[in-house]
Amino acid sequence: MKLSSNYIFFLLLVFIACKDNTKKATKVTPVKLIVSDTITINGDSKNVSTRKTTYLCYWDKYDNNILYSNDFKDTKQFTYKIPTKIPVVLRDIDVLGGVNYVLLPGDHISVSSNPQHELLKLEVPKDSIRNNELDFFCALSKDRNKFVSYQMVAAMKFKWPQNEVFEEYFINYRYDNYDFVAKYGEAKYKDELLFLSNYTKSKKISKQMQGIFTDMIFFKYTANRLKLDLTLLTKNKLADSLLERDIKLLGTTATKANYLYLEVFKHALLYYLQIRQEQKQHPINTLIKQDFTGVTRDYLLFDVVKKAIAGRTYTTAMLDSFNKDCTDQDFKTEISKNLELISPAKKTILITSTGTKITYDDLISQNKGKVIYIDFWASWCMPCIQQMPYSLKLHHDLEKYPISFVYCSMDESMSSWETKADGLGIGTENSFLVSNNFKSTLAKGFNITTIPRYIIINKAGKVVSVGGYLPNQSSTKAYLLKLIETDK
Repeated sequence: MKLSSNYIFFLLLVFIACKDNTKKATKVTPVKLIVSDTITINGDSKNVSTRKTTYLCYWDKYDNNILYSNDFKDTKQFTYKIPTKIPVVLRDIDVLGGVNYVLLPGDHISVSSNPQHELLKLEVPKDSIRNNELDFFCALSKDRNKFVSYQMVAAMKFKWPQNEVFEEYFINYRYDNYDFVAKYGEAKYKDELLFLSNYTKSKKISKQMQGIFTDMIFFKYTANRLKLDLTLLTKNKLADSLLERDIKLLGTTATKANYLYLEVFKHALLYYLQIRQEQKQHPINTLIKQDFTGVTRDYLLFDVVKKAIAGRTYTTAMLDSFNKDCTDQDFKTEISKNLELISPAKKTILITSTGTKITYDDLISQNKGKVIYIDFWASWCMPCIQQMPYSLKLHHDLEKYPISFVYCSMDESMSSWETKADGLGIGTENSFLVSNNFKSTLAKGFNITTIPRYIIINKAGKVVSVGGYLPNQSSTKAYLLKLIETDK
């Protein structure tokens, strides 16, 4: 399928609203970088009485999912620090469908619960404007049953649980009815813009944040339209004019606008590239360099290489091209680190945060005469994060004994490992990233296919447990102390 030659796909500085009954395009000023480098989030179980746990996450610059988990049964307080100079979209994934909170560099956030519903309340003390902004998506979620789009689906006698989960079901499985799904998406887009307009009339928020909310609503709508187009395109059921119209939703020329902190924006970009690949017009790198500039082009070039490294499909020519075309040194550094993690080696390499490399045999030798408790984990692993406070407490309780606690991350990215390890308070001593992660000889030797996994080695260097003795089990501490008294 070939599009008419008159369309050009640009980067985003001023986005253009969809072609509907309105004639005016919505203009939004791009978010400027803010000179600050940390967001602080504080919580206390006394203030989160309606929740037993909290699961908060965000996506960093390198598309690593950074997860923060807290179990209030044992950890009464928590503090998270997010290093950033641009806004962060934090998502509460402990509620059905999830809820977003837009955080700004320099924010000091307190977390509490609302006795009227299960959603968390994030606040900046003594800042009513920021609190109105932080509450926007909670209010949007609670008010959804009043939307025209809600009524459209309800009229079709679908069960509607008032969250994004059903929308995903609807978008994913109703593609054959293109007209209805398109109208539903358009109605939902208008509903949310109208809600935002009414919200700003009753609640004071900054123009910057109003622009961010408008962007998020728009890019989500655009991503869903392009996703629908991609599905129908693969089935040869999509007219050129419809595809061209939807692609034009993504905007005009820009080189400095930074929307990459919005996952929905990146989703729209990636669906667009898949559509272009489906048309088989050009190689993906050619499309990226042809259609994008600035920070967005650098991100997309990075994304292609990162995925190729993860899938072990990269080539030397691909890496050379990336290093030549990408202007973002952070992306180049991240790719170099990711390559280092999958470098072939007869023995598994364990890498420290300073770049020091040792082997598993070196680890055993360095801890000769000690009992070793190895915690295999990853930043994306929720069960691992749940167990980590217990693991660290066990370490603290036994620090006077000849026991070494070793933390081995199975992450594919050094940046996600370093960020999460620092946030959890693991420290740098005996903390390693496992090269080749699950494909390493170490993982294969211990048959590690899932995590968390806890390996115990006695003072003689012999493996005595390869699966049991979780940190939160009382028997683990007793077993480790028993091993200290045993010579073999």
